[in-house]
Parts: sequence; C-alpha cells; structure tokens
Amino acid sequence: PRQPSHLRMLQVSRRHLEFYIRERSRQLPNVEFVPGTRVTGLEVSDGWVTGVSGTTESDQAVTIPADVVVDASGRQSQAPAWLAAAGYPKLVETTVNARWGYATAEVQVPDTWDPGWTSIYTPPTGSGQGKSRTRGAAMWPQENHVVIVTAQGCAGDFPPGDIASFKEYLRSFGGTEFLKVVEEHGTIDGVEVWRNTTNRLRDYAGLQAWPEAFVVVGDAVAAYNPIYGQGMAMAAVGARALGDAVRGHVASGAADLKGFAQQFQCHLHELLMPCWEFSTIADFKIPGVALNGVVQESAKRPESEYADRLLALATEDPEIALKFTETVQLVRGKDWMTDEDVRRRVQADWDRLGTLVGA
Repeated sequence: PRQPSHLRMLQVSRRHLEFYIRERSRQLPNVEFVPGTRVTGLEVSDGWVTGVSGTTESDQAVTIPADVVVDASGRQSQAPAWLAAAGYPKLVETTVNARWGYATAEVQVPDTWDPGWTSIYTPPTGSGQGKSRTRGAAMWPQENHVVIVTAQGCAGDFPPGDIASFKEYLRSFGGTEFLKVVEEHGTIDGVEVWRNTTNRLRDYAGLQAWPEAFVVVGDAVAAYNPIYGQGMAMAAVGARALGDAVRGHVASGAADLKGFAQQFQCHLHELLMPCWEFSTIADFKIPGVALNGVVQESAKRPESEYADRLLALATEDPEIALKFTETVQLVRGKDWMTDEDVRRRVQADWDRLGTLVGA
C-alpha cells in the first residue's frame, strides 16, 4: 500500500556514486591512490601482515608496507589464495545459486515525465504458473532524467541482451509499464546483461588461525544476490563497523593491534548474517537452486513459507509493509517478523495468504 514514510532513498547510478566517493576520498589528507597497480599477494612475517605485494602497469614488482591491510576487492577477491600461500588453513565457503540474471537498459525521458510513481518492481513469483513465475522487472529514475529498466529472471530463465528479445521478455510476464517506457523513448546504449548472482559466504570468522593486521570486508566476505539490493548497503555497514572498531581499539590504549583483526572479523560475521539469511531464504524457494553446486530438491522450507505469507500480508497492511521495507533497507532488524502478534496474524490467515503467493 502507498503511504507516507520517513524513508528516503538516493537513486543514483553506480558510476555516479563511485565517482563521488572517489572524489571525496581524494580530499582526505591521509589517503593516497596508487593507480595501475595490481595486488598479487600478502606480505606476511611471523604471523603479521606487513603489507601487500603487487605489479605495476609496466610489470614492475612492488611492495607496499602497511600497519593494516583491508581487502575490499569485492567478488573477485583472491584472499583465500593469498592466505593459503601464506600457510593458513582453507576456509569454508558456502554458495547458493538460484540462477538469477538480469538485463538492464537506460532510457532518456523528458524532464516532464511523470508516470505517477517513483519506482516500480514486479518480481518473479517463484511459484504458480506462467512466465511470471520466473520473470519480472524493475524500473526507477536516476540522475539527468535517465530511467533504469531492468528485466529479471530466475531458475535459469535469463533475460536476453538484444533489444528486440529484451522487449519481448518485458512483454511476456504481464504488466505494461516497463515495455511502455522503452517503446516510447528508446534506449541510450542498448542492453547490458549480468548473470553473476550467486550468494557466496566465506567464513573467515571460523578460521582458527588468522594473520594479525589483515581484514576482509564487503563482497570479499559475503556476496549477496544483487537482485535483493543489499550488497553495497552491507558493505557500508561493514566499513562503518571497521571505523568504529579502529577507534575503539585506539581508545583502549592497546600497545599494538594483536587480536584486533580476528575480533573484527567475528563481529562482521554477526552483522552480515541477517542479510545472508534473507537473501538465501528467498533463493532457496526458486526451482533448481543449488547449494555448493548441488541442485536441491524442491522442498518447502518452513521459514520460506512463513516469509512468503508475511510478504503477502504486507501488500494489504501499511504498517507491515513499512516494517518490511525498513528491514530490506537495513534500517530495522528482523525481530519484528517473528513477534508473537505478527506470527499469530499470519498463522490465523495461513491458507488465504498462501493463495495470494501461489503456495
């Protein structure tokens, strides 16, 4: 249900956001960029990470010393290989892949464009019959009167990358809003496809041995299905937690950083688990989902069935809808979802709510 709320979202493009953050970072007096240099490993001595090794654009070997090394290199992080090369044990890695993909087009709209809404999202149902089971789309405005139109598909029903097939995909699952914008205004640069959507959790907190002064954050630790839009938000939460941890450690008067990195890694693990559970519970209901590469039998999980019905209730109850949105946007915890009064409402209307979600 539409309703007033305190929530405010900055709907900017990824490139604009990254440019802004980089330029702000340049203004910090203790920040230095080293462009054209690729990190290839950790410098480790007596259990302490003392810096990183790498190569320049001209293939010159370099060593950059550091008091603390933070790996924020995202999904492509090579930290497990670096740790193995330094003699540390292999970590446990968990993957959940519901074979999502999306295809995105940018549309230039006139400054007078006003469809009556700011953003719209029609997700795949994951159940029921027809194309809407595995197909959906989202659309929202960004800077400079550009609207993003993203077709989404799960269970291997990937949106195509050519414009004609892209339009047909938007037409196939019901609803006219997405196709209408593309047909009326065209696309700026065609369609871009993305299919690297596997949830991946690297359990750094579970390692018994951990090098001092080395920290891993963001997607390098936990990469979520980007369909749910929590990756960059959770990376920001982790970055803030790291800043708080550093300030707290300095304020404690500790003589050195011994124990700091492992303690932070365990704290970060606690922070990211709610997002991991949210993303994977949603993906486990998708037909053909694979856990660590093994396709799972289609079985109804109690937590997923409850979450589906709670979401159905949110389409009717403004208060539940707001709380659900706040939880997804990481500004509210999820304890309310299992509150006794909420659970009682869902249980009392179980069958009807199940019908709404095709259960």
